[in-house]
Amino acid sequence: MNLQGRVKLKAWLALLAVFALGGVSGAAFDGLYRARAGAERQIMFGRGAPIFETLRSELNLTDEQATAIRGIVEETRYEMMAQRQHAQARIRAALTPEQQRRFDEIRAQREVMQEWRERRERPSSLNGGELKQK
Repeated sequence: MNLQGRVKLKAWLALLAVFALGGVSGAAFDGLYRARAGAERQIMFGRGAPIFETLRSELNLTDEQATAIRGIVEETRYEMMAQRQHAQARIRAALTPEQQRRFDEIRAQREVMQEWRERRERPSSLNGGELKQK
């Protein structure tokens, strides 16, 4: 290979390396961003810590405010559960019997995964003495 051919090859390899490094670093930063955004979302919406405790500590609530907000959070939680059950019943009613069976399987799988996540995120003292896994 002559000198001009080697220079072109090196240029193409350098360009390829830049694109590869850009892709890898972009994927890494995306993963970090999503992990951080997910953690913040979990804190705000009750996954790592209940939303009431987050609001109480972050907003420095008075006892009166804490009592009112705890009631609102609990009431809203039950309303959301009722809405989810109502929506699931409506969805199920629109399905054929075979689809209903599969829908029930999907819901059962999701419930198992949710219980597993909650058990995994629970502090060890609340988790039957098991260590908290990450």
